[in-house]
Amino acid sequence: MGLALSVGGYTTSSPHQTLYWTFWWPRNTYQGPVAVNANFQGAEDNYGTVTTVDTQVNAFYDDSEGYYWPMGINYTAVMRNDSNSPVIYNISVGWF
Repeated sequence: MGLALSVGGYTTSSPHQTLYWTFWWPRNTYQGPVAVNANFQGAEDNYGTVTTVDTQVNAFYDDSEGYYWPMGINYTAVMRNDSNSPVIYNISVGWF
C-alpha cells in the first residue's frame, strides 16, 4: 500500500465543522481504493477527533492528454471535526 503523508496545506476546522478535501495524482489517473485520515499539526493544545465521513471518486471530461483518454479522475474526502474545540490538520492518503 502506498502512503502520502501530510497532503495539502494545514487548515483550521471549527468545532463540529465538515470540510471537503479534493486530491489527485499526476495526469488525473485512477489509483483504486484510497484511505484518508486526518494528520494533526503538532501544536500545543491541538487535540480532538476528526472522522472521515466519506470518500468519493470523481470522473470528469479532460482532453489534456489527447483524444485517446478524455477522462480525468480526482478524489474527494469528507472530514468532520467531532470535537468541541477547533483543530488544525491536513490529510494523509493511502492507496492499494
